[in-house]
Amino acid sequence: MAMVCTFEKFEVLGPSCAIVAVAGDDILPCYVKPNISAEDMRVDWFRINLPDPQSNIRVHFYQDGRDKYHDQIHSYEGRTSLFKTSYVFLSTVDVTLDPDTAHPNLILSEDGKQVIFGDVWQDLPYNPERFDTCVSVLGKEGFSSGRFYYDVQVKGKTRWTIGVARESINRKGKITVSPENGYRTLWLRNGEYKALSGLSVPLSLREKPKKVGVFVDYEEGHVSFYNVEARSHIYSFTGYTFTEKLYPYFGPCLIDGGKNSAPLIITPVDITDFHIKH
Repeated sequence: MAMVCTFEKFEVLGPSCAIVAVAGDDILPCYVKPNISAEDMRVDWFRINLPDPQSNIRVHFYQDGRDKYHDQIHSYEGRTSLFKTSYVFLSTVDVTLDPDTAHPNLILSEDGKQVIFGDVWQDLPYNPERFDTCVSVLGKEGFSSGRFYYDVQVKGKTRWTIGVARESINRKGKITVSPENGYRTLWLRNGEYKALSGLSVPLSLREKPKKVGVFVDYEEGHVSFYNVEARSHIYSFTGYTFTEKLYPYFGPCLIDGGKNSAPLIITPVDITDFHIKH
């Protein structure tokens, strides 16, 4: 049965048949007719439990310009997101890499938009900000309020870690990348995608992302990841309270015998990437 919700001035139209999907797909593609912004609307997505509709299960809730996760059923945590064109596009920031934080084996492009692992250890100042063991680099600017969004090209890579990190993270010695240690990240290793949320969460993605979008809502305490070209949600860290600056985090990893020689690239955000397929 088609999902059609009719109101005085518009309709909400959804798929005409049941959808079978895996994590990372557009689970419920729907749109408003006529084409108007839903940013100021209340969106309540729930699963109907028959024969007792009073026990309906909330899948996702959006109100007052925010995604609300407080009463979301546990089995849907991290699996849902309302992807809003203007909501994300107007939050884009110009991210550049901070050379003062880069591991000595990392090579940064002159414009600060690309990073790759190099064979030569560079003689760089041993400053407190620099990673000395973990092959990582941070963005130059940190954020302590509002929303921010950026894209990272991962095409051609077999290993990577991307996300955000708090300002006070440990940058010396061996590091465990987890929320408890100040990180909210995704990684790719040996063909397997995971969300590093304490106990790693394996992600079954039908389409391998070539470009990953990272979206942070500081006040709401959540970090979301998107497959930009597929226009789909990958994973969200939710329910956190941020108290210090967050910095974009990039881990290009070792070159793995040449198989992982492609760089991580911070790319300009293209608004056409947000035209949701109906």
